[in-house]
Amino acid sequence: MLVARWEPPDKFVRRLGGTVSFDHVPFVARTETPLEDRLMEFHTIHSARVAGVECALLSKGGRMKLFLTVVVAALVAGVIVLALARPAASAPPQATAETLKQLEGEFMKAAAEKGSAGYMSYYADDAVEVPNGGPLIQGKINIAKGMGFLDDKNNSLTWSPVGGDLSASGDLGYTYGTFEFRSKDQDGKVVIDHGKYTSIWKKQKDGSWKVVLDMGNATSQPK
Repeated sequence: MLVARWEPPDKFVRRLGGTVSFDHVPFVARTETPLEDRLMEFHTIHSARVAGVECALLSKGGRMKLFLTVVVAALVAGVIVLALARPAASAPPQATAETLKQLEGEFMKAAAEKGSAGYMSYYADDAVEVPNGGPLIQGKINIAKGMGFLDDKNNSLTWSPVGGDLSASGDLGYTYGTFEFRSKDQDGKVVIDHGKYTSIWKKQKDGSWKVVLDMGNATSQPK
């Protein structure tokens, strides 16, 4: 015969009176059944409870894994949608002869406003100058040494591109045209010189265009 009652949980105790108590199992059995049989019965019940807890945990873990899988899939789908919705960055427009002519206008404006510093800002570091009736000048630093006259407000250098073209690779081009240089003599009289020029432009690593070779020669005053 099995007589059961609830008691507070206690440590495992084995007594001659047949009272048995287990940790976290507030169950005490009093019975005339041999102690070994009662222990086997409790072991069966306890094992079943443990198995139930393990199944519950596995079930909970499975739901958690399924939830995480759904969340990850949703995030991936969101990233894909945003990537497709974002407009693709347009490639920079290919330079043309007109691009170089426009640069010539900016080049001349920089020289008029900032003198030699503005003029030289359009030259590459390894540029070469081929002056009229003089030796080659190599390097931006050396070319700049002869451009100080642009800092004199009595002097004015203007030019007008006539034509130009670009290489098939799109990173090298040239312009040509006419120039006019105005200065004053010792008497304050304006002196005007005319000439022709050719400039070779090269696209730099940063995408800008710089003059890598410049040449010019004087001509008689146009009629």
